Amino acid sequence: MEHCMSTGKIKTKGEFLQSIGMNETGVYQVKNGQASFTLDHFFTAGKKYGINMNWFFGIDNNMFAERKKRSALSMLKESVLAIELLLNGKG
Repeated sequence: MEHCMSTGKIKTKGEFLQSIGMNETGVYQVKNGQASFTLDHFFTAGKKYGINMNWFFGIDNNMFAERKKRSALSMLKESVLAIELLLNGKG
């Protein structure tokens, strides 16, 4: 959020939160520990601002997603591996 403000993509924290689908009540609840960001909020922020989803969850140190070209086969292999890890309780 602060990076988006410092680069001029947004002007305020409220503008950022609204841009990812969080209303004022939701912001208040998150600040007071009564609610959390949803996966939809993370996905929207990732798509809208190019933020690496793995960075959100502490898996990667790079804040911004790398836009490298990958083959359909390599993406399928990565997806299958991720599903296997989740099913085996390692994800």
